Amino acid sequence: MIENKVQSFVSTADMMIRENHYDSRRIRHEVDLVQKKWNSFFQSIADYRMALDTSTQYFENMEKVGFLLFWQ
Repeated sequence: MIENKVQSFVSTADMMIRENHYDSRRIRHEVDLVQKKWNSFFQSIADYRMALDTSTQYFENMEKVGFLLFWQ
């Protein structure tokens, strides 16, 4: 839902720039800023997901090691 709003904002801004809005430079600046924030947010989610996967794998391996040590 947020992604749709970001895309709508960008497309509206692009239309205004194409129509030579009097403050096109400011509009472009705002679009760039929103896109940078969106990309940063998206990257943060990817990093968090990777950390969760790594953590899950770690604990699964620790459980296997514990099981092997218990039966020796």
